Amino acid sequence: MMQGWPARYHDGRTAKSQEVAAQLGADGLIVTDAADAQVVSWPFGEIRLIDGPNDDGTIKLGRVDAPGRLTLRQADTLDALEMHCSGLHRSMDGHQPWRAILLWSGIAIAAIAFLIVIAIPFAARHAAQWLSPAREVQLGDQVADAIIFITVTSEHRQHPDCSTVQGDAALKHLTSPLMAQLALPEPPRIRIVNSAMLNALSLPGGQILVFKGLLDFVESPSELAGILAHEGAHIELGHPTALVIQRSATAFLIGLLLGDVFGGSAVGAAGAAILDAHFGQDAERAADARALILLQKAGIDPHPFAAFFERLDAKGQQSAIPLDFLSSHPLNAERAQHIEAAPHQGGQALDPQGWQALKTICG
Repeated sequence: MMQGWPARYHDGRTAKSQEVAAQLGADGLIVTDAADAQVVSWPFGEIRLIDGPNDDGTIKLGRVDAPGRLTLRQADTLDALEMHCSGLHRSMDGHQPWRAILLWSGIAIAAIAFLIVIAIPFAARHAAQWLSPAREVQLGDQVADAIIFITVTSEHRQHPDCSTVQGDAALKHLTSPLMAQLALPEPPRIRIVNSAMLNALSLPGGQILVFKGLLDFVESPSELAGILAHEGAHIELGHPTALVIQRSATAFLIGLLLGDVFGGSAVGAAGAAILDAHFGQDAERAADARALILLQKAGIDPHPFAAFFERLDAKGQQSAIPLDFLSSHPLNAERAQHIEAAPHQGGQALDPQGWQALKTICG
């Protein structure tokens, strides 16, 4: 015998327990009663730590495939047992606890990935169809506020919209023939935002943001008309609302895991998603095709819209990803080629005076 401790033994078959002594033998832990008669003998390799150590130093042991339990009361028992019991910290089925942890962690990660990659996008596509118009407008305003906070400098944040009498009239003259063709209950609301970002965005609730940086970049009213027709097509096809619901739901799920459940991260994530405009290549091609129809029916030449993409390439705005199917948008050259193939007909979307008023709407 090497070392022993007072203990209490439960056989696991009845409610009865008894005071015993536990001793380290040559091959296992030997439990004896008050008369020094052996109660059980547990081989070292089959002993498992079930509970503890507790605040008072007690630990509870079990044996693989056996119902009995042994509670040891001295603080030094765990150190001694760890020297002899190679499987002490394994589970009762003989496996390491970390294997179960890894298994369930893998299942949890797979479930979350399924939600983010498959379930949430699927639900978003269908939920967008049932969102009330009033709630969709409210959602669009919230996302617009988040985008403006991100993109507009502090000096313009209180009054981010550009507006003049002549500029507003020119914008209406340019957009009315396009937006009137969309199958929407109301024409989209178009805002010129005083930000240097070279972008235009479509939002839920029939809202389009055109940034001053884009207005400075375009060289003709028909270029701008093509861009606005493209964004209006996104709204008609339901792309912005589906994207915002998808990204908001994903952010809300992540927020639950990280402790942010108040929705701020969801709206912020939706705003960031719209800024990236990750509608997908199929959605972008569908919007381009619909934009060409809108331009042709409005009597606007679509070819300046192709020139916009060509100059965008020259400016270095194209994604650095070499494979076009990995990019969220089709390649600019591909889009320009598709637009160039459209019939050459129509005129400019504005006269020079109206175009000058629109170009200077931000001052």
